[in-house]
Amino acid sequence: LLLSGLFYVANCVGLCNFSVTTSKKVQAITVCGLGVGYSCTVTISLVALMSSVSHKHQAVSSSVLYASRGFGSTVGVAVSSSIFANSLKYYLDHFITGPERAKMIDLALSSSDAVRGFSAQYKLQAIESYLCSLRVVFLFILTLSFLIWLLGTPVHEHHLNPDIINSLEE
Repeated sequence: LLLSGLFYVANCVGLCNFSVTTSKKVQAITVCGLGVGYSCTVTISLVALMSSVSHKHQAVSSSVLYASRGFGSTVGVAVSSSIFANSLKYYLDHFITGPERAKMIDLALSSSDAVRGFSAQYKLQAIESYLCSLRVVFLFILTLSFLIWLLGTPVHEHHLNPDIINSLEE
């Protein structure tokens, strides 16, 4: 559990270091690493939960685990979206300069696709704003991931109930 969590946190660090020049190969490896770390952590958490509760409570406890995971994902997306939107406003205001500043900020806030049609000057400024905003979100994710990993360090190993092991062998 701790190793998979640490693997996830390490890939979050990589995510925070993305830039305009980060290769697609590095991006793909980092995102895949996040998926592997997360899926290993979830699987190991489920096995740990199943080994630490009585057989009659396993259905309820696994349901609670998956419900809390779903709720956490929903809240995480909402909070991350809010952080991104607010930081994007800040960074657009900070980076966009020029005579059409207000118009460019409004267009960039309304759609990321609009940035493709910007002149070179405004396009670079808008891309930098988006990149900084994403980095703020990634740093938030890294911080939460590290805290969750840290909270998981006191978890101890539990052995599966011998009755369960015997039923699996049959």
